[in-house]
Amino acid sequence: MFKKLAIFLVLVVLATILLPNAEAPAAVVQWSDNYPASGNVTIPDGDVVVLDQDVDLGDLVIDGDLKCSDNNVELRARTILVRGDFRCGTINNPHQSNLTITLTGAADRNIAGFGDKYLVAAPGSGLYLFGQQRTPWVRLTQTAPAGTTTLQLEDNDWRVGDRIVIAPTDFNQFQAEYVSIVARNGNTVTIDRPLDYMHYCGTETYGNRSITECAEVGLLSRNITIQGDAASAQTQIGGHTMYHRGSEIRIKGVEFWQMGQVGRVGRYPAHYHLFGDATESLFEENSIWHSYNRWVTLHGVQNLRFKNNVAFDSIGHGYYLEDGDEIGNRIIGNLGILTREGEPGQLLTPSDNEPAAFWITNPDNTVVNNVAAGADHSGFWYALPERPLGASTADLYPRQTPLKAFYGNVAHSVGFAGLMVDRGERADRTLETTWYNPVAVPGDLDSDLVPPKFDEFTAYKSRHYGIWARTFSGGSFRNMSIADNWRGIYLANIQTAGDHNNVAGIT
Repeated sequence: MFKKLAIFLVLVVLATILLPNAEAPAAVVQWSDNYPASGNVTIPDGDVVVLDQDVDLGDLVIDGDLKCSDNNVELRARTILVRGDFRCGTINNPHQSNLTITLTGAADRNIAGFGDKYLVAAPGSGLYLFGQQRTPWVRLTQTAPAGTTTLQLEDNDWRVGDRIVIAPTDFNQFQAEYVSIVARNGNTVTIDRPLDYMHYCGTETYGNRSITECAEVGLLSRNITIQGDAASAQTQIGGHTMYHRGSEIRIKGVEFWQMGQVGRVGRYPAHYHLFGDATESLFEENSIWHSYNRWVTLHGVQNLRFKNNVAFDSIGHGYYLEDGDEIGNRIIGNLGILTREGEPGQLLTPSDNEPAAFWITNPDNTVVNNVAAGADHSGFWYALPERPLGASTADLYPRQTPLKAFYGNVAHSVGFAGLMVDRGERADRTLETTWYNPVAVPGDLDSDLVPPKFDEFTAYKSRHYGIWARTFSGGSFRNMSIADNWRGIYLANIQTAGDHNNVAGIT
């Protein structure tokens, strides 16, 4: 026995000598036992803190780890800078309690170039927020007439108290309405007020083809919320979040409300800023509503999973790909309702006076099964610059890049076109007439043409065009369902007629 004890002691001494820098696992502490509930707070590197109480802070800096408890908690802070990790739930074990993050700054400071009233993830940090898994959006199964207080919906998991938005189905994007659920019986829900407008659901038949036009209904409520404070509605200076290159951002099931700062560049509800490769990041099943400056900006982002989000009401473009070097992103199953022009002085770029739900500056992205349900200008706008803009140095040619994937998308209740492929930006962000001319080797116009294939697109109730497209290489517009627009398809200066078969209901 003594021999074994001696051997053990020798091993301990050797480990101490050979591993002098070995550290014990960091102890996990409760906020309520170790940190104040007000004032400026820094969580030092190495600390692991569980947020177990409401706090009302000035500036919060997270150099260590901040985690959520099982309590319902509100974190109020003027600013939050994440340089370590901020974790709430996991992808396989979502957070079940309520976490409300309220950003309270007056937006009169400019801290490290981030402004004020922010949540910023610095290079090398991790932001992992996973809310409850919910059905992001469905459609009506019956027309909801004006004045009704009941809705017939597709299958969903929504519950009493949830806020929802109902898309317009007429020519006016401002007929979108948001309400709360006060009762449900199966897939029939009762809402808290009579509807102001009719929201249609029906199938229109044209020859042997039919188009189903049923209003989309999106869930706005989530159990994790990032929001601007009460003053945001008056000032239109909400909170903003910004994620930097080298951080890992995994956000799923989170609500962004009263976010974005009107007229201010870089101050958006969710902003992947010069982010680079986002293969390890995701942005899924979130809601963004009542935004004062876009919904989500992808700036210099590649390979992001961007799926099944719901967005309602933005000033300027909604889902925004900024410079033209955003490639490889999977933009799938997202719903966007109501983009609107701002007042003079609120526009970030000249094109923001014609805001689109989906503003796409490079065709090398997968854009599948999305819905643009109400926009001042276009549902989907491929606004391709000749070369990437802004700070980008990428050797890309968006106007010459083959179309990766565009199918299964829907646009309705828009001001100009359901799908717009024309008028890209110059270096100064003003718009010019553009020809989409994809070739096998972008940058080499002598290489073979690669006609773009836009497939399975539905457009209805556009005040001008279902589709407006300008391309040298012709292209295919197949399996289109175009109805109830002023004009169906306008092919501007198409030099080589493509395959335009199987188009239903051109008006």
